[in-house]
Amino acid sequence: MAPPRVARFVVEEWESSWTFGPEGVSRAVRAEGGWAERRYEGERMAVASGSVGTGPSPSLSPGLFGTWRRFVGGLGAPGMTLTGTHQRTRHTFLPGPSALDARQWWRLEVRTGTGTAAFYFAHPAAHCREGVERHLREMEWMRTQPPRELPARLPVVFGRGTGGILMHEALGHPLEADLGHIPVLWKRIGTPVAHPSLTVCDDPLFPGLPACRRMDDEGQPASRRVLVEAGILKDLLCDLRGSEKFFLRPGCARVSSPAEAPAPRMTNLVVGPDPGAPRDPSRLFTRFLWVTGVDSARFLPPDRLELEAGPAFVVAGGRAVSGHPRVLLQGREGFFLGQVAAVGPRVEPCLTFGFCTKDGRPLPVGAASPYLAYPEMEVAAL
Repeated sequence: MAPPRVARFVVEEWESSWTFGPEGVSRAVRAEGGWAERRYEGERMAVASGSVGTGPSPSLSPGLFGTWRRFVGGLGAPGMTLTGTHQRTRHTFLPGPSALDARQWWRLEVRTGTGTAAFYFAHPAAHCREGVERHLREMEWMRTQPPRELPARLPVVFGRGTGGILMHEALGHPLEADLGHIPVLWKRIGTPVAHPSLTVCDDPLFPGLPACRRMDDEGQPASRRVLVEAGILKDLLCDLRGSEKFFLRPGCARVSSPAEAPAPRMTNLVVGPDPGAPRDPSRLFTRFLWVTGVDSARFLPPDRLELEAGPAFVVAGGRAVSGHPRVLLQGREGFFLGQVAAVGPRVEPCLTFGFCTKDGRPLPVGAASPYLAYPEMEVAAL
């Protein structure tokens, strides 16, 4: 038997929040650090952990701070909170060199007359404001419209990057090679599992999304991983233990706290475009439901997927005729993977998706996708 491997993992994390409101700007800072020593023996792992001190908190540059301060005034919103999380990690297999990484993700929470909206990204660059403003304008338009009944069945188009959330649920989680939950699809590598128009990657290097990183939480290089290419299953998401079991490369280990044993998890799920598809989905359907957000998904045995989505808009003749804050979408899991009517030509990041919790572990994630269009499915207003 091979001797056990011992690794040391250290993480420092700082969280800074700026609240912009009528009274001015206030700031809150949180800092914490931890270490873990992991002992790998085949498929078994023992973890010891503790806390460490942290250095000074990174700060938002004065120029960028001023940009966001002007932005909240332009929104006409009662207030806004911008929260940045900075993380610095060091991983060492003993004895050996250390692998270092620095990460950051941001949450923008905007309070308006219609409630609160949250947005996520890797850094609060000025170009993110366009997507935020568009979302808030649509929410305000929906508030002013009279309620209308939603048809029981409609074609559905997932826009604004939300197709990436759909694939995160329908495809990404089933491909996470946890040793405790062996992927049912792993024996189908090299065979069709989805529509030929679908190419799906896990990409921790995709610019601007919340889960960008150079290393995973076992010190392995993070890189773009093609999971499905033209409908063919190509790979699984593996950590070090899973890579030995399934003979696939590691690099997908993540933890939400140093005290946890690493497990394979997605970072940024990205759906590839179809350059030949129409830019406007109105050329596909005369009437359809345009989805711009997905709140949650639930698997209903044996093979159904239930999505709570919103905002969503009924589009007819190329324009929105009604808006719905939350809708329920249902279909067989195979429908979402195999019955794609079209994949759009341009990839968009989803600004309203930033965290995923599995087995009680919340982690920053991201999604980007062209629009994904589907023939009629069951829909209902919530």
